[in-house]
Amino acid sequence: MRLLAFRAHLLSRHTYSKALLLGGDAVLLNIAVLGALFLRFEGRIPALYIARYMSIIAIYTLTSLAVFHALGLYSRIWRYASSSDIVAVLKAVTGAAGLLLLWTYLLSSHLPRSTYILNWIIAFLLVGGHRFSFRFLATIGQPSSKTSIGNDHRRVLVVGAGEAGTMVLKEFDKHPELGCRIVGLVDDNPAKLGLEIQGVRVVGNTTGLPDLIQDFGVEEVIIAIPSAPGRVIRSIHSLCAGSNVKVKTLPGVYELLNGEVRLDRVREVQIEDLLGREPVDLDVEKVAMYLEGQVVLVTGAGGSIGSEICRQIIRFRPASLVMLDHDENGMFETLMTLPPNSKMVDLQTVIADIRDWNRVAEVFARYGPAVVFHAAAHKHVHFMEQNPIEAIKTNVFGTINVARNAVRYGTARFVLISTDKAVNPSSVMGATKRVAEMALLNLNHEQVPGKPGDRATEFMVVRFGNVLGSRGSVVPLFRSQIAQGGPVSVTDPHMTRYFMTISEAVQLVIQAGAVGEGGQLFALDMGEPVSIMELAEKMIRLSGYEPNVDIPIEVVGARPGEKLCEELVGPGETLVATANKRIYEVKSPNSSSGEIWAMVEELENSVFGRNGVDAQRLLASIVSSQGDQYREVAASSADQLFGAG
Repeated sequence: MRLLAFRAHLLSRHTYSKALLLGGDAVLLNIAVLGALFLRFEGRIPALYIARYMSIIAIYTLTSLAVFHALGLYSRIWRYASSSDIVAVLKAVTGAAGLLLLWTYLLSSHLPRSTYILNWIIAFLLVGGHRFSFRFLATIGQPSSKTSIGNDHRRVLVVGAGEAGTMVLKEFDKHPELGCRIVGLVDDNPAKLGLEIQGVRVVGNTTGLPDLIQDFGVEEVIIAIPSAPGRVIRSIHSLCAGSNVKVKTLPGVYELLNGEVRLDRVREVQIEDLLGREPVDLDVEKVAMYLEGQVVLVTGAGGSIGSEICRQIIRFRPASLVMLDHDENGMFETLMTLPPNSKMVDLQTVIADIRDWNRVAEVFARYGPAVVFHAAAHKHVHFMEQNPIEAIKTNVFGTINVARNAVRYGTARFVLISTDKAVNPSSVMGATKRVAEMALLNLNHEQVPGKPGDRATEFMVVRFGNVLGSRGSVVPLFRSQIAQGGPVSVTDPHMTRYFMTISEAVQLVIQAGAVGEGGQLFALDMGEPVSIMELAEKMIRLSGYEPNVDIPIEVVGARPGEKLCEELVGPGETLVATANKRIYEVKSPNSSSGEIWAMVEELENSVFGRNGVDAQRLLASIVSSQGDQYREVAASSADQLFGAG
């Protein structure tokens, strides 16, 4: 009852405000016409023109108010009026001026020509002024985040005088209760220096940040450049590092997909921001063409990569999104993180093991996916060294199982998520992913459609490096160790890895699925390799500590199967540019279909015969069989590649 009463109160209040605006506009429109006549005749309006206007006053007023209503002038909150509202008023007043001209000529009540122009100007000033007075009155007596000077107000400097920076200023102005005073803007565009935006002056550029922080007594710096690459964020952060200030940022473009800037999205600078790169150039049209209105299956949907694929695919309005994983807890977490617009998509959750042929076949038969993103895999190198048979079962035979069902049930596109560890592999996990790559590429080439009009499945493979923030990866591990006071464990002081943000990697995977034509192996541009030691030091400093002073760093040594440095391409492989500068095609020699399937069959017999040592040796043989360049790697024996089991 209270809720109903509250709604009734709001409705009556809105109706009352609308009636006031309607009445005010009716009066102001007529004042504008009479004022125009007054100016035209210098205060002595002839009775003839008064009579003519009175003959059309009713129809002119009513039709003008109808135009105002049609253009939405009574459905806006004028206390937050902005430039878009000025344009709306301008259109409405122009429409009313046109009606005045129309009615006076149709009803032979002509007025002097200059009256129409004067009326248009006066009406715009009166109607616009009436509405913007709401905003003016709303701000009287309210403390402004840009003018408040109390001692309890936090002094904030905003880096970025563009659209995002302006939105941040507006947000702070709406929320004086936050107790912040914006003391200035910083921007590297020299044309903006000295200008004012929302009443805040651009006081300098980023190179002068240390001096500006000191001169203005800044306590917090907000980086309002969502498209800034990691090098820019790193530069700004290092310039602020010597001052006792908090550095916060807006989410990057990967996270801020809808472009909405709110204060609750401003957060502490994270290691992902420092390592980020240029935004992904996503060809939305091409992507939409193969995803919109289709049934899409994502395996491994409960994992870090799979869940992000689900979140991003929803943007392209598939007819149905089938999320498959054997981990019900991971699937639940994925469902809880889907965006609000996921309600517009038919969501299907499937708990299944990709190694189970009958269950996977049942899923394909029931849903008939047109597109498959295969992200399900065992990925932890050291665990797979200890459990090689499980790695082979899932990463090799689970992948082949899903792929063969895709062919059987007419899937159009199949994208395998692979890894840079498949390049010149030194671990069981890397070798299983390489065999999965080889199997799918061969499967793509050997397909022969059964009937005219049948369409073969287009298989594509996408490789990329480590993903920041994924479960079990180094960044969450370091965060946990720092939170516990250390030590932070680094495997080797010379170890490097390629890193990508999850959103960045997934956008490129989806794009690769759009540009691929089947039988292609893609590698993503992963930027420069990152030193793990430097990564640990940066994360410790971001947490407000000094490495090896407050938080110790401990070198623990590389684990079995780990390389010091990952590679982008193997011996004999070459990178070829594609239309997207962030995606490369890898030209890689492959063994013949007959040769690889014979070896895969032998591996299958070994694995399911529980002969672990033989299985690892066979795995090494398959990897080395694809060309002379790999035979050299494997020549030192399978024991050196993968250990004795």
